[in-house]
Amino acid sequence: MINSIYNRISTRTFKNEILSKDEIKEIMSIINSMQSIKGPFGNDFDFTFSLNDDKSDQGQKIGTYGLIKNVPAFIGGVSKNTIESIIDFGFVFEHLLLLLTNKGFETCWLGGTFKRKEYREQLHDNEIIPAISPVGHRAKKRALVEIAMRKMAGAEKRLSTSITFKQYSNELPVDITLKSTINTCLELVQLGPSASNKQPWRLYVDNDVIHFYIERTN
Repeated sequence: MINSIYNRISTRTFKNEILSKDEIKEIMSIINSMQSIKGPFGNDFDFTFSLNDDKSDQGQKIGTYGLIKNVPAFIGGVSKNTIESIIDFGFVFEHLLLLLTNKGFETCWLGGTFKRKEYREQLHDNEIIPAISPVGHRAKKRALVEIAMRKMAGAEKRLSTSITFKQYSNELPVDITLKSTINTCLELVQLGPSASNKQPWRLYVDNDVIHFYIERTN
């Protein structure tokens, strides 16, 4: 899992080819293995897989406003519209995407750039679709729109850890160069994906307890 965190990047330009039957079987096996995984607040999720076409029984065409190219398939899920369930969705869905990364598949969190009604038309009361992800293999060359988006977001850059991680007692920066289990975890958090690469997490280290906060933007 740690290697997957280091290796995974958001992919928006996929190879223009379909997934093989064996690849679909492997993806489905990973999805099925996640059905019993619960988030920190005890919620689990029924994730779905669909080929990105409207011709096959397994297929479903989902619009992404031209921001994702040559998508062979999508994975998605539905959450209750509560803060605890949404946090659990993020926890479990990221776990799923990292397992796919480990098997050589590429993914990309989509929270606001897909047409929700094309993924799921009917929702029960108090249900939302927090995110979906394309799944496939990265193209050798990125589309111009992906190059532009990564440049605008500064996708390769990360905020200084002196901003994101502080000591709970005095708000001084945490020295993550010191070897410890907690510092390893902090380094992995720093690599996580976030909308427009805003990196809104602010963590306060209180011995072996970590307090999580969010720094919202306008």
